[in-house]
Amino acid sequence: MYDYAKISTTLELHGGDVEVLSERNKCLREWEWPWTLKIAREWPVRGRSLDAGCGASRMPMWMGEMGYQPTGVDNFDYADANPDYVERARRHFAANDPTVTGYDLVEASLDDMPFEDNSFEVITCVSVMEHIYDPKKPLAHHKHLDEMKRVLRPGGLLICTYDVHITPGINDRVLGFDYIIDVEYLTRTGMRPLVPGHIVNRVDMALDCDTLSYPPYIFMKNHYKCKPMFCRQTSFGFALVKLEK
Repeated sequence: MYDYAKISTTLELHGGDVEVLSERNKCLREWEWPWTLKIAREWPVRGRSLDAGCGASRMPMWMGEMGYQPTGVDNFDYADANPDYVERARRHFAANDPTVTGYDLVEASLDDMPFEDNSFEVITCVSVMEHIYDPKKPLAHHKHLDEMKRVLRPGGLLICTYDVHITPGINDRVLGFDYIIDVEYLTRTGMRPLVPGHIVNRVDMALDCDTLSYPPYIFMKNHYKCKPMFCRQTSFGFALVKLEK
């Protein structure tokens, strides 16, 4: 079932530009953007914010409109990076004028960011981690999570979303991304859930009638390699607070 309220929010964020709901944008941001921004809007403290893996996203701009002092960081080094997207994102970085936009864009790897410890009040990371994942080094991406924790101030908030493929028989760690391992890792190493509760698993997602279903041809054209008779993808997000020392 399509969530038309969230779709409307996404269209408002983009000035009514229906292209954000197109096949090219893969439709999941209508879930992730409004969800992330709602949590950031309700966070009681304004300060510096960081959008980790921002690409050409408008997230830094939206955070600035909510009263944060935003920064975006990316180096576009993803295993499945589309060359057209990389070129567009690099142009976006090169054209940014902080005196006009109100935010900085920094080209750097997420596992080695040029920021001091405890620099940011809120960090957002929207649909990035599943692209960093390397099946040959299944825990290597935890360096990126550690780096985000390092630059987040104690008591600060990390909001992270993943695209999650829930087609039966598809490898979680390649197309579904086992985000639960990351949540468990972060909660073991100095973070706590913003809202305590059950972390939904893949079976729960598969049974959720609000899960977004894609027409099969979209998957076949975008290298997901799933069977045409059942192709489902949704997004999952978590919000964690860095423990005070």
